[in-house]
Amino acid sequence: MRGVRFNLLDACLVSDAIHRGGGQVIPASRKAFYASQLSAQPRLAEPIHLSVIQTEGRNVDAISRVLQQRRGTVLSVKQASYPFHSIMSYIPVSESFGLAQELREASNSQVLLHCSFDHWQIIDSDPYDTTGRAHRMITETRERKGLSLAIPTASNYLSTL
Repeated sequence: MRGVRFNLLDACLVSDAIHRGGGQVIPASRKAFYASQLSAQPRLAEPIHLSVIQTEGRNVDAISRVLQQRRGTVLSVKQASYPFHSIMSYIPVSESFGLAQELREASNSQVLLHCSFDHWQIIDSDPYDTTGRAHRMITETRERKGLSLAIPTASNYLSTL
């Protein structure tokens, strides 16, 4: 979570000082924070790389196709020095694994790739919509980490006292 602030306005604590403290407040607060987050139309944000690719002019089309297959966006193509061109693009970090090898194959090893983190991009699909990309990403992550595949809902965090 980024850029989130929770205001705790009221709390009923145990009157005995020995039982009052973080051990009482933090678990209860955490449940309330999780439930409020899940009931507030959550969205995922994925990291995006700014990639600068240098290659010969005859390889620009092949490299553009590779970037489009990996959900990349070409920002600009400029001629650096004859015969080299510089391609600037955005590509999701999750799609950048193995990109250098695929670019080398598409350009006969005549490519130089440099990637750096640029920004976070909100994924527009609802994580609870089972047909959306956000749900698929969450399911893959939960499976990889050994968690249950069901996404929790706010009702999972209700107090059972």
